[in-house]
Amino acid sequence: MAFFLGNRYDMLTTNIAESLNAMLKDQRDFLIIGLFNHIIRKFEEKFYERRNKMKNILNLLVPYAEKKIRSNMVVCDALLVHQLVNNQFRIVGHSKDAVVNLDLNTCSCCQFDLEKIPCRHAMTALKLSFGYGYSSSIYDNSSMFYKVSTYLAAYERTIHTIPRKEKWVESDKIQSTKILLPDVEPTKGRRKTKRWPSILEPSSYGNRKKGKTM
Repeated sequence: MAFFLGNRYDMLTTNIAESLNAMLKDQRDFLIIGLFNHIIRKFEEKFYERRNKMKNILNLLVPYAEKKIRSNMVVCDALLVHQLVNNQFRIVGHSKDAVVNLDLNTCSCCQFDLEKIPCRHAMTALKLSFGYGYSSSIYDNSSMFYKVSTYLAAYERTIHTIPRKEKWVESDKIQSTKILLPDVEPTKGRRKTKRWPSILEPSSYGNRKKGKTM
């Protein structure tokens, strides 16, 4: 999941730690440099995949935002709008009233506030303000983070793997620093590599249920 100024964007992950563990399931026993290089290669794959996905997009906004805008434009045609004062409007229709403030880019339905894309109420207000050529105002009132150019800029850089030790450049301060072993007594026995699944997980629940029936 990505966050921009405290707002959620793109996919929703319930447990990022479990997602990372699943990605590194077979590489957790690598040496530290090998593990980091594997993570870097994963980032390289994702960066390339996302750049390649968007480089031929001709729209101003990413496909998710464009789809949302088209959907809201269809619905807003059936709504009624009354101007309250300046850039504040009351929208009536679909058994629910809403108040839109175009100066603050807010709507009482909260959808405009959270998604940063004009909701159906806000589009109705924009249509009254700008007429039937209001489509450009929709993009002006959408967050810049939905722009294709912003998306591509987030993935434009290249991440390089860690070079061989012979090519490392170390300052005198780092070379003279002594790193002590951690003051922790290692536990005896074989190191645990798998966690115990909780009772709420489907696999665990299924196994326990089978055990009871047997």
